[in-house]
Amino acid sequence: MSIQNFMNARFVSCIGLFGLISVGDARAGEITCNFNKAFVVYLSEPERMEVTNIAQTMRISGEKTAPETLKLDGKLRATNSKSWALLRPDAIDSLSIQYAGSYGDLLALSKKSESSGKGDRLGLHSASLSSTVDEMVVVKKGSCQVSEK
Repeated sequence: MSIQNFMNARFVSCIGLFGLISVGDARAGEITCNFNKAFVVYLSEPERMEVTNIAQTMRISGEKTAPETLKLDGKLRATNSKSWALLRPDAIDSLSIQYAGSYGDLLALSKKSESSGKGDRLGLHSASLSSTVDEMVVVKKGSCQVSEK
């Protein structure tokens, strides 16, 4: 994927956030994420992209970021968002689930197997956490475990 296509995709995702945010769904339970790569694109220099190894974590319980996540040092904390809204609650059992964070983050979870119905939202998902910081777009890649509370 070219940088321009990447930037266009992020722009469309951000537009979608404003039109689709709905109240979170308590069925989300608990989400524990670990991210090991960060991709940074500079908006003023779209041809410049950096890939960095990271070790960041976050935990969401219900619609809130866990207090222990918010207390972590910035180098270890994956998000500054304090609350989360499930986008498309009707798709909670689909292969792709997205959450919008109060700090502007977009957390996208996806499963690799076909949906088997109720409860498929539980288990290990590949994850990306996207955000815009000043003149940078940051996408963190990793995985999230979704479990009941």
